[in-house]
Amino acid sequence: MATDDEAYKVFGDLFGPIIKDIHPRFDYRYSYNYEALSLDAIEKHIFDIRSSIDKVVDFKISIARNFKDTPFAPLMTRESKLQVERKVVEVLGDLYGTYHQLPKLSEENVEWLKERVGIDPHHKSIEHDAGGLNDDHPVGRGIFIQDQKDFVVLVNFEEHIKIIVLRDDLSDKGHLDTL
Repeated sequence: MATDDEAYKVFGDLFGPIIKDIHPRFDYRYSYNYEALSLDAIEKHIFDIRSSIDKVVDFKISIARNFKDTPFAPLMTRESKLQVERKVVEVLGDLYGTYHQLPKLSEENVEWLKERVGIDPHHKSIEHDAGGLNDDHPVGRGIFIQDQKDFVVLVNFEEHIKIIVLRDDLSDKGHLDTL
């Protein structure tokens, strides 16, 4: 597991083939060049989604990011985890949903996350143990759940934040206009 963005550059020969295998169309050499993400490329992907919508029953889109100048999960201290959590909670506020610290997550929400989102928020893998991600578990870790359950934000799991957008009622094709 990478400890910071510099690790992707220093260990590019190691990470590159792995990233290429997992994400064949992603060019890791430009992952930190945000200008390389063109609006034309994004628009093309949205067009591809729209043209295939009749075949789609539901979908889940996720994006995971780490904050600049903040250590990645393997090197985070207890204090840095709490700082990331505070920043995310401050930004999300009460944005039509509720932030739940991991230890205070209800069993009902845990079951919903397992069934609908496909994650077990309490699962601790041996890979995460080895990578240091479970140090201080569950300090600074939580989940924001939007009221309509259209999206969730995971805080301090593998990345600082992971946003997952969910849709399961695509009978109204206008939903994709909001993408």
